[in-house]
Amino acid sequence: MVDVVKDADVFRAQRHCLWAKEEDSSSVNALAAWSLVYRPKKHGGLGVRNLELQNKALLMKQIHKFYSKSSTPWVSLVWSLYGDGVPHAMTKRGSFWWKDIFSFVNEYRSITRSQIQSGSSTLFWKDFWTEGDLLCHQYPRLFSYALDEDISVARMASLDQLNSGFALPLSVEAFQEWQEVTQLIANTPISEHLPDLRIFCWGSKYTPSKFYNFLFAGLPSDIALNEIWNSKALPKLKVIHMMAHWVQL
Repeated sequence: MVDVVKDADVFRAQRHCLWAKEEDSSSVNALAAWSLVYRPKKHGGLGVRNLELQNKALLMKQIHKFYSKSSTPWVSLVWSLYGDGVPHAMTKRGSFWWKDIFSFVNEYRSITRSQIQSGSSTLFWKDFWTEGDLLCHQYPRLFSYALDEDISVARMASLDQLNSGFALPLSVEAFQEWQEVTQLIANTPISEHLPDLRIFCWGSKYTPSKFYNFLFAGLPSDIALNEIWNSKALPKLKVIHMMAHWVQL
C-alpha cells in the first residue's frame, strides 16, 4: 500500500497526461519541473496532487485513529500488542501493513501536541505536551539524571519518590529543575481512562486534505496567479497566462 505511488509507471502516466501532444505519443517533453507541477495553485503551481504525499496523508489518518483509540477492532488489537507502553518508544509490533504505516509516527508527533488526559501514550521528556519546547530541552540537567528517558507522563506522575525516576544524588541545578517539574506535574490533571488528545498545528481535527495543504504552508502566495486561477477564462487560457507569468518571473 505504501509503495504503490512510488511506482515509476504512475509518474510516467501523470507526465503523459499533462504534456503529451497525442494520445499514443511515445516521447513527452515536460514543460515544467515536478516541484512546480505539484505546487498548489495559490502558491504559483499547477495544483496537481503529489500522489506520494497524498498517500502519506491518507496513511497518517490511520496513525491518528490509533492514538485517538478509535472504537475500531484493529485499533484495539494493535494496542493490545503494546500493553501499557508508549508505542513510539517501543519496537514496531503488528502486521507488516501496520509497521509500514507506523514508519510515519515521528512525522505525526512533530506536527502534534498532546493534550494530557491519561498520559499513558505521551512521553514525558520527548513529546510535545507543554507550552514551548520538549521537556528534555527545557530541563536538560534533570533529564541527564533520568533513569528512563522514555517514561510516560502517567508513569512520571505516579512516582512517589525521587530515587524512583532519577539517579541520585542530583546536582544543585538538577534539583532546582526537579522542583519546577514537580509543580508542573501537580498542575497536570490525570484522567486514567481517557486517551490523550492530539492537537495539530492547524487545529484539533485531522483530515488528509489539511495535512496535505500544511506541507505547502510555508510557500509564499502569488497574488497574480491567484487572480488568473480565479478568473472565468477557459482552463487552457489560464494555463497559457500562468506560463507567461512564469517566464516574466
